[in-house]
Amino acid sequence: MSQKTALYTLGSIFFFFGFVAASNSILIPTFKNYFSLSQSVAQLVDFAFYIAYFVGSAFFLLYARFRGDFINQIGYKNGLILGLGISALGALMFVPASWSASFPLFLVALFLIAFGFSLQQIVLNPFLISLGTPETGAHRINLAGSINSFGTTIAPIILSYILFHSVQNKESIKDLHALIKPAFILFGLFLLAIIVVFKSALPDHKKEHLVDDFQLSKYPELVLGILAIFIYVGVEVTLGSNLGEYLKQTKGLPESQISMWVSLYWGSLMIGRWSGATEVFFAKNALLKWVKFLAPFVAFALLMMVNWIYKNDVTQILPYSILVFMASLIYIFSGKKASNNLFVMGVMGLATQLFGVILGGEWGLLLIIS
Repeated sequence: MSQKTALYTLGSIFFFFGFVAASNSILIPTFKNYFSLSQSVAQLVDFAFYIAYFVGSAFFLLYARFRGDFINQIGYKNGLILGLGISALGALMFVPASWSASFPLFLVALFLIAFGFSLQQIVLNPFLISLGTPETGAHRINLAGSINSFGTTIAPIILSYILFHSVQNKESIKDLHALIKPAFILFGLFLLAIIVVFKSALPDHKKEHLVDDFQLSKYPELVLGILAIFIYVGVEVTLGSNLGEYLKQTKGLPESQISMWVSLYWGSLMIGRWSGATEVFFAKNALLKWVKFLAPFVAFALLMMVNWIYKNDVTQILPYSILVFMASLIYIFSGKKASNNLFVMGVMGLATQLFGVILGGEWGLLLIIS
C-alpha cells in the first residue's frame, strides 16, 4: 500500500471522531428536553464522552508502566482494530438505551465509543507521522483533522434530519426509538472500517525505541502543549455543547431547528483546517498563498451546499463569508511560523468572542461562532 493510500485509509477513521462528537451538540438539547434535565445535567453527555479519552489514556499509560507498551505488544494495526471494535460496541448500546429510554445507559454508550476513540488516537497520530518525514507530520495530522471536521459539519444536519424528519420541524422528539436507526448505521460503519483495516496492507509499525526514564518536567514545551490543548478542547466543546441552549434563548429555536447553526460552528473548524492542510499538497508550490486563501471558501461552499440539500435557509449564514474572508487574510499574513499563527489567531478568537457577546443579535451570533 502506498503512503498516500495509507494516509487516506487512516484519515477516513477521523471522520468517526468528528461525526460522533458533533452529534452530541444535537443530543444534548434533545435529551435535555426529553428527560427534563437542567442545562448542567445535560452536559453529562459531553462529560461521559470526553472523560473517556482521559480514562483511556490513563489506563494505557498505567498498563505501559507496569506491563510494557500495550500498543507495541500487539502492533498499531491490531490496536486500531481493537479500538474500532470497542467503539462499535458503544454504538450498538444505543439500541437498548433507546428501547428503555435510559439516560444513564446512553452515557455508558457514549463513554464506550469515546474509550475506543482514545485507543484509536493513540495509534493514529504516531501512525500518520510515520507515513513520511517528521517535518511534515503535523500537516498530515491536520489533513486528517480536516476529514474529522467534515464529519462534524454534516453530523448535526444528518442526525437532526433522522430524528425530526425535517430541519423545518418545530416539534420536539417524542420517541427515542428514532435513535436506533443512526445507531445501527454507525455500528455498520465501524464494522466496515474494521474489515477495511484488517484486509488492508497497512504497515504494522512498532516503536523502535521506548523511553523508560521519561520525565515530563524535562519537556516544558510538552507541558505547555498539554495545557494549550486542554484549553482549546474546553473552549471548542463548551461552545458547541451550549450553542443549542443559546439559540433557544436568543432566537427561540427548538432543538429540531438548530442544525444549520451547529453545522456552521463545527464547519468553521473545517474551514480553518482545510486552509492549514493545503501545505500537505502545495508546500513547494508558488500558488500556495492563493490556495490557502481559496481553500476556506471551498470549505464554506461545501458547508452551504450540505445545508441547502437538507433545505436549511442558507441565506441566514451567507454574511459569514465576510468573516471567512477576514480570517483567510489574517492567517496568510500571520506568516509561516506556527507560534505566530497561534498567537494571532488566538487573539482574534478572543476578540470575536468578546465582540459577539457585546453586540448580540445576528452578527453577535456569527462572531461567537467564528
